[in-house]
Amino acid sequence: MRVTLYTREGCAESLRVWEMLLPLSSQRDFSLHKAASPEGAPSPCVRFHVQGAPFYQAEDLNQAGFLSYLREAEELLEPIEGRKEDVRVRQPGSLPSSRDEQAHPGRSFLWRHRVGGIVSALSVFLGLAWLAPLTASWGWGEGFYRAVHGVYRLVCDQVPERSAQLGGLPVCLCWRCTAIYLGSLLFGILYTVGRDHRLAPLDWLQRPVSLRVMLLFGLPLILDGASHALGWRAGAALSAANPHDFWLSWELFSADWWLRIVTSLLATVGAVKFLCPRLDKLGFEYERLYRARQSLRHGSSVFQ
Repeated sequence: MRVTLYTREGCAESLRVWEMLLPLSSQRDFSLHKAASPEGAPSPCVRFHVQGAPFYQAEDLNQAGFLSYLREAEELLEPIEGRKEDVRVRQPGSLPSSRDEQAHPGRSFLWRHRVGGIVSALSVFLGLAWLAPLTASWGWGEGFYRAVHGVYRLVCDQVPERSAQLGGLPVCLCWRCTAIYLGSLLFGILYTVGRDHRLAPLDWLQRPVSLRVMLLFGLPLILDGASHALGWRAGAALSAANPHDFWLSWELFSADWWLRIVTSLLATVGAVKFLCPRLDKLGFEYERLYRARQSLRHGSSVFQ
């Protein structure tokens, strides 16, 4: 593809952009040319010699911005009719194209607003679990509580002795499940804040880990749960007979309570470090494609 940088004599910004694009031309296989800017046109600006591609203002242009313009121009080179990609399903894990973003506006919207969506969903999920028991004490009857409690049984064993009590009724999520969902919410927010505001103290949370490392983070939780399932830990009868024993009791602040909370929070750290960077990879691409399409739609007809 032929790319022309329109410049003016003695323009320092034009020289900077030219020096930035020179190494990219060999890396991305396009031919770079220089020409004088037309009278009245901004300088510097970039033109991709593809039918339908506009001129782009190049002042303060960086590599990421140029590559997004280049990708849009490369897609315009594809034939309009008979494109195989129109019927081909995007492979799992591959990055979306501008066609994917335009063809699936709902999916694009969810990816671009993924943080707000996840935070809202987890907040509502946790809020219902803890508010439902209070509705009975507020005089609303137990119908709403029983309905929520029944639905949450799909994701939690809801052992009353291992759940918090509100209004005389057990919360719809046990302590372990509460810690898992609350930890996902809190560490997810910390990850997002550290990513968006480039906070050095949160760099450790933003470094992605492999599936193996994520499983290592979750291993203490697995061992804690297995020890109960296999009968290696205090059962209900022994716990009831020793309500004040730190090691045998299931009461609040006992060893059992602390192990459930700590191992769950540790597992959510691994999950956030594994999932969030990978979710962002697709999310950022949808955001870039959406913004590029919006700039083409709302920008001027020639210069952008």
